[in-house]
Amino acid sequence: MLTITRLNQGCAVNQRENDMLPIDDIKFTYAKYYAWTNTTTRLMLQGKALCRRFHEGDKVEGAKTFKHILKGSYNEVQHDAVTLTLPIAVAYNTIQPEREQVRKTLEKQGEALPYADEVLATRGLAGASYATIIAEAGDLMNYDNPAKLW
Repeated sequence: MLTITRLNQGCAVNQRENDMLPIDDIKFTYAKYYAWTNTTTRLMLQGKALCRRFHEGDKVEGAKTFKHILKGSYNEVQHDAVTLTLPIAVAYNTIQPEREQVRKTLEKQGEALPYADEVLATRGLAGASYATIIAEAGDLMNYDNPAKLW
């Protein structure tokens, strides 16, 4: 049986476990994850675009070249491509592990939210998805019914 969960004053209070997880913490983690995801996506696209220059615009070959540069296997890549894209690859490789750590934190925060067991039983939803909904929507008690949330 479910117990009553209160969402007030920016905190989610799970009556079953008496845990409190500030919604503001989830919002901050989500904002960081969102920003770093956008950054890594842009770096990846920029690196691939630069590598395409060395393959007459071929997207597949450009992507392969940038993948080799990201892995550090420079022997298989033209020196000019490495010189041009190495700063982008270094930035990507620096941000990517941190972004993954923030995603794991977001996942844990979502799993700690009230009704996580019930929500996560829904196919296709994970803790990070649940935390994202809370980060975007805020306190769900502010909505009269589910239709007002969407």
